[in-house]
Amino acid sequence: MNRLLILIAALMLALSLPAQNSKKVKGMKQQKTTMQKNIKKNEKALKANKQEQQERKRQIDVIERKIQTRVTHIHSLEGHIDSVERDVRNLKRQLDSLTRVLNHKKSRYTQALRYARTQRMTLSPVVFVLAGNTPMEMIRRARYANEYATYQRQMGESVMAQRAQALTLQHNLLLKKDELNNLLHEIISQRKQLNADREHQQSVLKGLVKTEKDIDKKLQQQRKEMADLERKIEERIAYEIEQARLKAEAERKRREAEEARRAKAAAKSKASASAKGSSAKGSSKGASSKDSSSKGSSSKSSTWMSSEDRALSGSFESNKGRLPVPITGNYMVTRRFGKYTPEGMKGVVLDNKGVHYAGQSGARARSVYDGVVTAIVDAGGRKHVLIRHGAYISAYINLSSVIVTQGQKVRTRDLIGAVGTDASGSYTLQFQLRRERTLLNPASWIGR
Repeated sequence: MNRLLILIAALMLALSLPAQNSKKVKGMKQQKTTMQKNIKKNEKALKANKQEQQERKRQIDVIERKIQTRVTHIHSLEGHIDSVERDVRNLKRQLDSLTRVLNHKKSRYTQALRYARTQRMTLSPVVFVLAGNTPMEMIRRARYANEYATYQRQMGESVMAQRAQALTLQHNLLLKKDELNNLLHEIISQRKQLNADREHQQSVLKGLVKTEKDIDKKLQQQRKEMADLERKIEERIAYEIEQARLKAEAERKRREAEEARRAKAAAKSKASASAKGSSAKGSSKGASSKDSSSKGSSSKSSTWMSSEDRALSGSFESNKGRLPVPITGNYMVTRRFGKYTPEGMKGVVLDNKGVHYAGQSGARARSVYDGVVTAIVDAGGRKHVLIRHGAYISAYINLSSVIVTQGQKVRTRDLIGAVGTDASGSYTLQFQLRRERTLLNPASWIGR
């Protein structure tokens, strides 16, 4: 009797422990879900930061090309200015030479005018013409006087015209040089502005790089915390499995005790009905041999599963590669099982525990095989459903609502709930598969 009471107490203790442990696991899973959301949020921020960096670098490249174009143009203008300055220097030399010639001619012209004025005072042109001895000489003198006056006038007009032309050319060249200098000044000002823009862009880029480092550091810390939490969850699952084993062992022992009690009662009944003590001894020996046989058989069985669980596990294994996709409607696999590098995050390696299926609005999660709903975890407005198929456990993560209850039996392709959205707004279902504690790659079990 005392032995039976001890067995009952142990059984009740084993039954109470999994419930408490399940609460702890649920709490840790909720914490894990929150951490996953934070990691996704930071990954998204890091990706956006990298995209902004790329845009900033593109803008800097554009500015650099503009600067190079401006510099080339400036060099061309500087060469043009040098050519103009050489032309101006040549024109100045020509102008100086022309000025000297003009001064010489002006001097001679002045002397001629003075001579003519002096002669006019002493001898008028009419007198000069009439002073000829013969008519031919007077004609020659008149022609000479006329030609000399014309020469003086043309020489003066030519000198003045050339001088005006030289001054006009010099003025135009100076204006052109001034224009080029103004353009050069403007381009230099623009280059300074472009350099200032480039420095500003580089400053912003440095800030983005610093922000990226801060986010990456935060992500590293969160990944470390996530790894610790997953390790604790694995330990807790292992503990619960061990408790389940102990529960199954206690149940087995209870059944053996019940069978032994029934055998003993049958033996007593048989002994009271029989008049011979030898028959009672024989019966006792038979019971004893049966008990030892039972113990032998139990020692051979090391699994905690019942015969029903073993049959379900075998059936599940026989359907490997033919299980239905856990999401309804059109879908796309956005993240596969195992380690991967997020897009735009070179050097960052993450470990995915399952497969991510992106579906359409209204997509539903469905059971991949017959089983029992063992847990429904509500974390941050999202629900996660665990279904046990004997030794195998399938997990349906990121559901906005569920239509099953804990302990409910489900069949293959039975709907479980509505698929929720992820951080990017896509309707995404994360599907995980385990054999007890061991993670499995769902891609090898799901049919194509």
